Amino acid sequence: MNLTDFQLSILERAAQTRGAGGFSAKSCRRHIERAWLLKESMPEVAVFLAITAEEEAATALFHAFQKKRYKNIGRINKRNCNGQQKPDKKLSTLFKFNRAFVAQS
Repeated sequence: MNLTDFQLSILERAAQTRGAGGFSAKSCRRHIERAWLLKESMPEVAVFLAITAEEEAATALFHAFQKKRYKNIGRINKRNCNGQQKPDKKLSTLFKFNRAFVAQS
């Protein structure tokens, strides 16, 4: 898998987090690596793993926000992803970063 040093450092740092956030970050990395390995032989499985990795990354972000007591985390329902919620600008920027990170992978 061809990740930049920056991307690898983010994955490594996130995986060092204790608790559920760290577990989600580790699962995200594991899913990305497996998706990359299976992209030629089983592309459907690779897509599923990539989607699962993105969900794990989002879960890790939510746990980090809760751990840091982000003031607007209560306004966001992490189980509801239908696009009707309006996150604030800082949170929206983080989600854009996450999509860009996954797209570069």
